[in-house]
Amino acid sequence: MQHSLLIVSGQEKFETLVKNSLEEKKMMSVETRHSAASARRALLERYFDLVLINAPLPDENGVALALDAAENRQMAVLLAVP
Repeated sequence: MQHSLLIVSGQEKFETLVKNSLEEKKMMSVETRHSAASARRALLERYFDLVLINAPLPDENGVALALDAAENRQMAVLLAVP
């Protein structure tokens, strides 16, 4: 069973690095979102095993999104602050 990852990042270089690394090794299916609002919609539509948030996001700091995903959806969340 392949795990799923949602990357939320406003930095294309960061998301490309993570996504390419994991997909090359066929470790996870990866989706990316560039705003907290878009990420919230994705979280409502499906379950992800891991949510990786590269904060600060362009529209908010990412902390509220991380807490929401972890508390309400019981997903593992990694908040990366550059």
